[in-house]
Amino acid sequence: MTGVEVPEYVDGISFLPTLLGSTEKQETQDYLYWEFHEMGGKQALRIGNWKAVKNEVFKDRDDSIELYDLQLDILEENNVADDNPLIVEKMEELFEAARTPSGLFSFN
Repeated sequence: MTGVEVPEYVDGISFLPTLLGSTEKQETQDYLYWEFHEMGGKQALRIGNWKAVKNEVFKDRDDSIELYDLQLDILEENNVADDNPLIVEKMEELFEAARTPSGLFSFN
């Protein structure tokens, strides 16, 4: 819209085509990752219907992962991690790959 080149280091996908009414499918991220430093630290990952959550990250970086199928369990009440070890393994890999350490905050 502004004609400004986006720097290579910017991690994002333009939704301008959608805003302009393009009929082509909007490009999406392969997965979404986020973390919170409040309440002991939390991390989460979302791929399609799957959402993985790690709680109390400040206490134990290797704490177990909770896994939810959001198509069947939008309220995240049924942890299905034990039933889906391959998905949990993939999520563990992505938790490590997606995280960029901050100079301001640290998960100990």
